Amino acid sequence: EPLRATPEYGERALYLLEESYRNGKQAPRAEKAFADLQRRYPDSALVHKLLGTAYDAAGRHQEALAELLAAARADPTLPQIKFDVGLLYLKLHQEDSAIRWFEDQLSANPCFAAAWYYRGEIEREANRLATAAIAYRRAIGCAPDYAEAHMALGVTLHSLEQDSEAVTALRKAVSLAPQSSRAHFLLARSLARLGRIEEAQAEFET
Repeated sequence: EPLRATPEYGERALYLLEESYRNGKQAPRAEKAFADLQRRYPDSALVHKLLGTAYDAAGRHQEALAELLAAARADPTLPQIKFDVGLLYLKLHQEDSAIRWFEDQLSANPCFAAAWYYRGEIEREANRLATAAIAYRRAIGCAPDYAEAHMALGVTLHSLEQDSEAVTALRKAVSLAPQSSRAHFLLARSLARLGRIEEAQAEFET
């Protein structure tokens, strides 16, 4: 709070205050911090980022994309901004543009696990399964506890009829997300195809 009025730190302090108050469920204070940020720094990349996040949460993806692109132009070094733009392009089913932005993010941070995961999703949707598996493995290498990546890798390996490897990936997914009915179902399916019927039945029951 003492930094919000300072010329040197005000922009960043107001952004962090808005996020802290919002996450702390203190909406009036979050709104005041955002209003101060927007008034004092109308062309700030952080203002555009916050507006983009708000539009995205409201399902207004085109407006969100415009704001996040403005944020990326204002400050290309803004953490995660390239990934956020890529994810919006993916929501708008513009996969080629999404790939370009994910690659830009990975150029800046080669171990950005979520960018690898969504690259895998794009490849799997296009039925480029071997490439998808590589991307999921890269995501897991960067974030070993990434349950969705283990699950997606398991699904991909099952589609490639590599069920022993699929079981290994899906058992890890189940251990990381034991409440996920989908993880148990997918594991059961691969176990069944391997003829491990009792284990499969137990997973189906779970």
